[in-house]
Amino acid sequence: MQAALHPPKTIMEVYRMLPEGTRAELINDQLFMSPAPSLSHQDSTLDLASEIRSFVKKNKLGRVFVSPVDVFLNKKNAVQPDVVFVFNDNINILREDGVYGTPDLVIEVLSPGTEKFDREEKKKTLRKVWSQRILDC
Repeated sequence: MQAALHPPKTIMEVYRMLPEGTRAELINDQLFMSPAPSLSHQDSTLDLASEIRSFVKKNKLGRVFVSPVDVFLNKKNAVQPDVVFVFNDNINILREDGVYGTPDLVIEVLSPGTEKFDREEKKKTLRKVWSQRILDC
């Protein structure tokens, strides 16, 4: 991380200054941080993402990513869903530092530590942007 030449003016600028790999999300201009997910959460996410990625690659449909990957929805919202899929037709929303726009599929794997936040705050705020799929583990 580089030292800032100018102090950040927006919370999005603060978000973008966080060190790579920081587990944080920006929802309605509020910064939310969380620790690494539990092993069962990671196991479920990896199993699910592996199946999806295998199918997507076999059929040459697009790209699949697992968290942490930044999805920049607008100036006030940047999230790190557990699994993200983008069809080839929408590949232009991908940049080296994240996804800029609405992915074709977003999956949040719930675990006890994040379930309330994911089901309430995050889902309520982001329902306008995509239809969220939920897997309880």
